[in-house]
Amino acid sequence: MIFRKDKVQAVKIITLIFLIFGIGIQEANAQKKFRDTKIWRYANSIINDTSESHKATFIVYPTFASSPETGLQIGASLLRLFYAKKDPRNRLSELQAFPFFTIKGQYGIIFENAIYGNEDNWFFLGETKIQRFPLSYYGIGPVTSGKDPAYVDAFQLLLKQRVLRKIHKNFFFGPEVDYQLLSNVTFKQPADGNLHEIPLGADGTQNLGFGLGFVYDSRHNVLNVRKRTVW
Repeated sequence: MIFRKDKVQAVKIITLIFLIFGIGIQEANAQKKFRDTKIWRYANSIINDTSESHKATFIVYPTFASSPETGLQIGASLLRLFYAKKDPRNRLSELQAFPFFTIKGQYGIIFENAIYGNEDNWFFLGETKIQRFPLSYYGIGPVTSGKDPAYVDAFQLLLKQRVLRKIHKNFFFGPEVDYQLLSNVTFKQPADGNLHEIPLGADGTQNLGFGLGFVYDSRHNVLNVRKRTVW
């Protein structure tokens, strides 16, 4: 009788073990299926940096912001990282784009680039902005109230690029161009308070400048800087 009870108990234990094992297999299969999805692979590549060091990396993530002038702002950040000739001994280059729009009808896109050539022989450094975005105007000169600003809404194009050649270790020199365009300007006076004098250029402006750039840059990794001196 005792043997029979032990046998029944053993059968129950074995059944329980197989049941737990079966549940474990189902959970493992479910986890494996989830890890095979594109969402999991993309998230895991960002968190754990599973990409090979010499391969280019492309990252996209949403952005949100809010301000009284724009209301809710929705955008995205697109980031591409790569090495010249896929050689990790070169400095890490970065291309970034930031498009956005707001519920009040403003929009824009910002491009930034820091591109290093093979063995740092060339360095392309710049920024481009295309946007319709409100600017706060408090007046001209050091004596302004800081209250009741006017709002300037306009289409803006800003372009600044440097094409630099390495002349010595961490030293780069070359031409640069700076272009600024402000058009389709609307000047909204404050509802309360003193009215602002309409400044020169309120109908729009356009500026083009050329120059020479001299940059000292000791960064090897633009995004993970341990020591930085950039002019």
